Amino acid sequence: EGRVSGLLRPELCCSSPVRVPYREVTNLATVVDWLGELGARTVLLDVEPLVAVWDTGDAELKCGVDEAVALLSEVPSLESVGFATNSLRKLSGAVAGNAFFVTAARKPLLTRPYRHLPHPGVVVGDQLATDGVLAWRLGFAFAYVRHPEIRHPWGPALLRQLSRPLRRLLFRPASR
Repeated sequence: EGRVSGLLRPELCCSSPVRVPYREVTNLATVVDWLGELGARTVLLDVEPLVAVWDTGDAELKCGVDEAVALLSEVPSLESVGFATNSLRKLSGAVAGNAFFVTAARKPLLTRPYRHLPHPGVVVGDQLATDGVLAWRLGFAFAYVRHPEIRHPWGPALLRQLSRPLRRLLFRPASR
């Protein structure tokens, strides 16, 4: 068996035509509201740009993670809070509470760090091809971050445009 066959195991959501809930959000406060509505037990946040903008320093990253954990503590149903980035950024110091941080996450290919997380869950991110597909593979809802005022670097901007057709294939609009 090759590596690709491991990505399509029957126990993973991607092996069936399941469409998971999807909602566009603009900030972490709207994510908190949706988590409460869903009774989510897990949230997994992409780091850039919601928690810390690309190319910011360690202090900004740590501050963004701490602020996110504090805001997410308002959701009584949450049991697990995670942060994941495909970049090589490392978090200086420990994450507040029982949250975790994954560097070089290789989203959406690797699901091992997240398979044990309780359902229902939500992945929050700005890329359908990475964060959205990870949500779909885990059977989690997807909060799609739209920041029109933030200028994406050329790589993420190109990926964002190329992945637009995935939205209708993998996601269904969440009821309001």
